[in-house]
Amino acid sequence: MSIKIDKAAVIAELRRISQILGTKYLGYRDFEKLSTISRHTVANRFGSWNNALQEAGLFPAKPNRKTTLSDDELLIQIITLTERLQKIPSVSDMAAHGEYSDTPYKTRWVSFTLAREAAYKKYGMPIVGEPIQAKTPRTHQKQGERSNQSVANNLKPHLLRINDNDTRAFVEEAIDCFEAGLYRSCVVMSWSGAISILYDYVIKNKLNEFNLEAVRRSSKWKDAQTKDDLALMKESDFLDILATLSIIGKNVKEQLKNNCL
Repeated sequence: MSIKIDKAAVIAELRRISQILGTKYLGYRDFEKLSTISRHTVANRFGSWNNALQEAGLFPAKPNRKTTLSDDELLIQIITLTERLQKIPSVSDMAAHGEYSDTPYKTRWVSFTLAREAAYKKYGMPIVGEPIQAKTPRTHQKQGERSNQSVANNLKPHLLRINDNDTRAFVEEAIDCFEAGLYRSCVVMSWSGAISILYDYVIKNKLNEFNLEAVRRSSKWKDAQTKDDLALMKESDFLDILATLSIIGKNVKEQLKNNCL
């Protein structure tokens, strides 16, 4: 028995493939390479391929336009952006100054940070100095802004030492927020990175003990198996259990509760 694919599913698939390719100009050949839906099904649902693209907010591939970017093209763009900005580029730098979105980087390397690491490993780390401020002479730049950029540039190379993808993404966003002077957002993202590290530690080292203590405190608790399961618990209760299991000290627990929650 065949399952009929409705218009909403086709539109969602067109947009998904567009994000993977990193372009709004979509040809049916590239589409069929990455999708389980045929171009004939797409055309049948909307009358034509171009009608379907219009409904999805996309455009037909331009003649002779190369819509699928190679790994080298994506990585070289990171090197080019590093040299142009004279600093290690963030996701927001790529969005503001790069030629591509961060979607193809996330699709192929999980995160922009890992893609950046792959670029530097393959082509070498460009020599960077003081950030180039477009349209803003350095003499007119506020002292606080210069200090933020200096601290951020010193922190970004350390991102490569963080193995967990989720934690690295949180910390990278925290650095970007600090650089932009968004201090409250910086604290929030820093805490997200910290709690992610604690979740990882529990999953890898103390999961059985944690579940036993959680059940002792609440019979409604269902044994956690993943970080997402742990995240269902209130963070304050999570810290209480960590302190009980001596994963963190009581003073640390109180400091985290008072300053981060």
